[in-house]
Amino acid sequence: MDVKEVLKEYITQVLLYHDSQITLQEEDILLEPGRLDSLGMLQVVHFLESHFNVHIPQEDVTVEAFGSIKTIADYLEKLKGQS
Repeated sequence: MDVKEVLKEYITQVLLYHDSQITLQEEDILLEPGRLDSLGMLQVVHFLESHFNVHIPQEDVTVEAFGSIKTIADYLEKLKGQS
């Protein structure tokens, strides 16, 4: 599985398990009402750090970098390229 698939599966099965009506696309905004809140976003960051063995600085957690599954995957690729 690629980063986008892993992330989509985590979000839908762990964080949005309560609403099977929600379907996520790569470019859907994650922080819209009914999707993720700030606590959910912290859980995403923790999941990424543990699953992909990376460190994500707090100042990098922005709407631009973590707004959608696509932007998160792009951010991780850049982060991995820097290591």
